[in-house]
Amino acid sequence: MTELSENITIICDHREDRSGISSALKQHGVCVKMKQLNAGDYIINDHIIVERKTKEDFVPSLINNRLFEQCRRLKIPTYN
Repeated sequence: MTELSENITIICDHREDRSGISSALKQHGVCVKMKQLNAGDYIINDHIIVERKTKEDFVPSLINNRLFEQCRRLKIPTYN
């Protein structure tokens, strides 16, 4: 654990808990806050939101235009 990671807080959508990413971040000393997000899966800071896609979800989300709607919502500043 480094001093830098102790100062990092990432907001994680609670539905992402099964991915194991929040646990890995915590193991590296990152403060993880779980909540339900309106857009994205992880909020890194005021400018960066991450929408995580599995390979099984990526193509279907392209086909049904869900990916583009999710991207549009990531641009709106009222993401949490």
